[in-house]
Amino acid sequence: MSAQVQPVTFDVPSSSAEPIEVRVAHSGLRMVLVNRESVGLLDDSWAVLGLYFLLGPSEDNADRYRAYVGEVGKRTLLLRVKEHVTKEWWSRALLIASASGEFNSAEIGWLEGRLYDVLNNAVAAEVMNKGRPGDDSLAAPERQVLERYVEPIMAALRACGASPDTADQKPPAPKAQKKKVYKESVKDLLDAGLLKPGTVLQPLRKGLTQTAVVLPDGNLKVGEQVFTAVSPAASAISGNKAEAGWDFWGAPSGEGGYVPLFALRERLREGALKVQPGVSGTGAPRSVAPAVPATPVESEIELSAEETAASPRHKQPRRFPERVADLLGAGLLHPGDQLRPVRKALTEVRASVRPDGRLELDEQVYGSLSAAAIAVSGNKAEAGWDFWGIERDGKFVTLYELREQLRLSRERDDVQGL
Repeated sequence: MSAQVQPVTFDVPSSSAEPIEVRVAHSGLRMVLVNRESVGLLDDSWAVLGLYFLLGPSEDNADRYRAYVGEVGKRTLLLRVKEHVTKEWWSRALLIASASGEFNSAEIGWLEGRLYDVLNNAVAAEVMNKGRPGDDSLAAPERQVLERYVEPIMAALRACGASPDTADQKPPAPKAQKKKVYKESVKDLLDAGLLKPGTVLQPLRKGLTQTAVVLPDGNLKVGEQVFTAVSPAASAISGNKAEAGWDFWGAPSGEGGYVPLFALRERLREGALKVQPGVSGTGAPRSVAPAVPATPVESEIELSAEETAASPRHKQPRRFPERVADLLGAGLLHPGDQLRPVRKALTEVRASVRPDGRLELDEQVYGSLSAAAIAVSGNKAEAGWDFWGIERDGKFVTLYELREQLRLSRERDDVQGL
């Protein structure tokens, strides 16, 4: 996730009917917001290749909006949007072009599919495309370059009042609520509104680009093959005999990146409800304030990868009460203890526990378990408490298990103190 705030500026003309220029700092893009009735006021500078969103109100829910994602790789944005004027369901269009005019048709086609994936998984959006568009012929390095445009476009949509926020961006349910025990599946995520049918999942591991589509019954479709669980689908992509599917797959996030499925699973465990955002699909933008994406925070207090991926930046990420230092204080860990990853392929790796609770690995010091785990695995996100473990009395236990021992001990002390 990007740690940078995205300043969004609207250049508002003297008449509300005229197109409004939308600028996101350092994005390399130029954008304009225009009412359907005012498309004829667009000048010839929009006779270029690019992308566009048609935005309109939902028919039956004021907190939702309808959206269509389109691209122009052969004609021009100006002509294409004029052709859409006869469709009465939309009220505004957001046109997007390269500031330097460098987009080619294949790049625009890939971006169209990438943006569709986000909106198709957005809580408030009702996508009007009949099927997933896009051009998947681009090589992985070219896709990586284009990824930098996704966050600015999400920021512009958010500022225009068309929220691309996905379920991972909603605040978790209060801790006081009694947690329900789940035998989690992708179908559970669908039923809870944390995923939508048709969501395109992306491997979070570097070098893997083949995707999986979430089917309405919770199965995953990889190419022409259907899998009933996330781990077999992950193994089919990686070629490994076993994969932790919840860590392997990521769903498109309205912040512009991908949220790991284990973060959505954690929301399910916490009893997170499907929350409809208070965003209208009609009228003028509600705010021109900078869009604020979430960012992972590394501190003395240990954060889970779920928390850092899912917490909005404008609120403090929820921190676990327990720290590695607490395990040291309780005698469950000792300075100098050697931790190792639970994954078989990484069993030779060792991280040393420092007296202050930080980890030392290859002469580097890390302030959190998750940061050290990411450095070892090379993945974009890791759940540090589940990643690291230690030998205890001839048995290998994870730090998650030690943390649960500490919690139970504290609960017993609380009961005895009553």
